[in-house]
Amino acid sequence: IAKIPAKDSPPEHLQTLVNPLSPVISQHPEPQLTDAGNSVTFSISVSGDSPLSFQWMKNGENIDRATSDSYTIASVSQNDEGFFSCRVINDAGTAVSDEAELYVMYPPRITNNPQPQSKKNGESAAFSVTASGSPPLSFQWKKDSIDIPGATSDIYKIASVQKDHEGAYTCAIRNESSEVISQAAGLTVFEPNPEIIPQTPDSEDIAGPASEQSKPKAGSPLSESHTVLPTSVNDSRLPSDTVEATDSIDHKLNPQPSVVIRHLSMISPSGQGLYVHNGNVLTFKGTASPHTILVSARLEDNRSHFIRDVSKGIQITPDTGEISGSAFVGSFRGADAILLRMVVQTSKGNQSAECTSNTLLVDKAPPQIQITEPKNRSYFNSSPIQIHGIASDNLSGIARVEISIDGGSTYRRVDSFKDGKWEYSFSPPAPNSEYAIIARSTDVVGLAAISDDLTIRYNSPAPRIASSPAIQKIAKTDPRNIKDYPSRNAGKSDDNGGISTYRIINIKSSRFQPTELFSLKDDMAIIVKGYGGNVVTIKIMTSSGKTVFELTDYIPENKYKMWKWKLSQTGIFQAALFVDGNQKDDVYFKIIQ
Repeated sequence: IAKIPAKDSPPEHLQTLVNPLSPVISQHPEPQLTDAGNSVTFSISVSGDSPLSFQWMKNGENIDRATSDSYTIASVSQNDEGFFSCRVINDAGTAVSDEAELYVMYPPRITNNPQPQSKKNGESAAFSVTASGSPPLSFQWKKDSIDIPGATSDIYKIASVQKDHEGAYTCAIRNESSEVISQAAGLTVFEPNPEIIPQTPDSEDIAGPASEQSKPKAGSPLSESHTVLPTSVNDSRLPSDTVEATDSIDHKLNPQPSVVIRHLSMISPSGQGLYVHNGNVLTFKGTASPHTILVSARLEDNRSHFIRDVSKGIQITPDTGEISGSAFVGSFRGADAILLRMVVQTSKGNQSAECTSNTLLVDKAPPQIQITEPKNRSYFNSSPIQIHGIASDNLSGIARVEISIDGGSTYRRVDSFKDGKWEYSFSPPAPNSEYAIIARSTDVVGLAAISDDLTIRYNSPAPRIASSPAIQKIAKTDPRNIKDYPSRNAGKSDDNGGISTYRIINIKSSRFQPTELFSLKDDMAIIVKGYGGNVVTIKIMTSSGKTVFELTDYIPENKYKMWKWKLSQTGIFQAALFVDGNQKDDVYFKIIQ
């Protein structure tokens, strides 16, 4: 932070005050993708006059005590996710780095392991596993530690088990962070061993009369002459093929409805239609079968690349299956289109369904805006003044074009905008005044851009402000002739060599801002150096020409003086400098609330 020189004392660093170099960021912070619990560091490289001050920000808000050229989080969690940038300040100005996203990965964690299975030969078997962790999660089932081709879901089914299916089944679950292996679940397959049931008198009621060949012969063992029959359709002693038939009958009597997702949609903010941009809040709607639960919901680009998990923002009403919710999306990670992919399953987990939503287009580029007429520093003696320009947006289109005549304090719609061209006509409220013209365009998704500044003067015969009668030029006079200035004027240079330099600064931060934008609450100051011994006048005027601050003083050769004041109104102001009664320079700055 530059020091303000003491009164009548030379500066410690003349170059910093006279010709400071504003900060330039040569290396911006890099995006970070890391596991929860790890340490991350964001850093930047900056050039510019010292001293430099730093302030790191998360999602545009200052981070407390993050004031060096790097920022470290010792152990990251999901709460630390966001967009990080750094603002760098010196006496000459301010620079803000690009935003770098922090995305925190959670390794997969198994919440339910597969369970052992004991099945008859020919029966079906199913192993399932559930896990949490940062999506996308991938699954690979293994038998005896060897990958099973095509078994890449959270459920692995065997339609008809055989003896060679016996073994230990595990599932490997992985994401971008790491991999975890489930506990082993054994599968045992056994042959059905039907029980021989003695023939009873009522056996024929179930199976009908026995054939002659099935009747027992005299002296033969009973076990050699009886047919095995069930006593009821639910008898546990049924052969395996009979059990399967019973299952089929039961399924027909009590059919299980399929799980479905219908009308899944992703809705952009109001007025944006099919377009979105980084930082939008997206709304989700749809319906699923009643009594289903959410398995996952994630945003993908149009090439099925994972963008962000949004499961926490979506709810399913149990009784109706209504899908609703919303999620703030910080970044679409370079995608040009996005969609929502959602998976649900029954509360028992035995059925699942997947569905994708409509596709939204991502608009990442701000619109273009330019003032084409008049030229900067034009002078007008008549009213109204016509302002012309162009505006364009290649994707979502221009939503509105506005213009400001007070340097950006207030904006109003232009008179017309058609085929990329806009016009605005205004009558300056005060003659002999300067106006700072800025145009602003906003596209459909809310991205805005402003034009370069255009300064024009209305009804001004010359670009210089007339000197006040109270400060007429004092030509080559000895300072002893000026009341209250006893210093001699020996060695005073001529007017051209005696031009003073000055800086408008903010007293609280001791910072010169090249943007010339200050808060109404700021204490203001002007520092002036006298090169050859000069009578200097400072005037602060409003855009209408009204003087709100004026002070005249004598500054000895190579000495500095500082004037302080505090403005009580907002607007565009002009600081004019007069040396020995002649105007030498002026600067425009803006006071905001």
